[in-house]
Amino acid sequence: FKVRWDTSLIPAQDDIAVRAIVSFQGDEQLTYTTVPTSGLTIPERPTSEVTLLSPDEIPIPFWSRADRLKTCEIHLPTDPENVERAMLHLVIWGDNPGTIEDYFQLNGHSISLTIPDSQGPIFFHQINVPPEWLRPGANRIELLSDTEHHGIEVLLPGPALMVRTRK
Repeated sequence: FKVRWDTSLIPAQDDIAVRAIVSFQGDEQLTYTTVPTSGLTIPERPTSEVTLLSPDEIPIPFWSRADRLKTCEIHLPTDPENVERAMLHLVIWGDNPGTIEDYFQLNGHSISLTIPDSQGPIFFHQINVPPEWLRPGANRIELLSDTEHHGIEVLLPGPALMVRTRK
């Protein structure tokens, strides 16, 4: 098998190790993990730089119910006009926002966090973010649910924004 790994949103770094985890679901589940391949490099890019941005603080727990808004901010240290590409990364538990339509937002823009039927209650999201949604400085993430009990929870380490900017 061959896999092409897209590293366009991974920071430049040395001594990377990767391995494959291959699963087959038939009558029985079979999982095979390869030996790591190490010593790999993602070189510096001549015209761009990739940075992982995370909130300084997140609410703990980061889940909303009974119309209690939960928020955090991710600081963008550049003008969004310099952003070539951005992707929000987060792991959530559950997918019940109740009756709230725009239950998860980035700077007032609605983002859907549905979990595919084939997944369990935990799902890792990689969401492309249009650079025009971003602001220099604080970028506000909001989670709101009107469920009586547990709705959606953002799991630790919390949301992160991978940003590729022009040098």
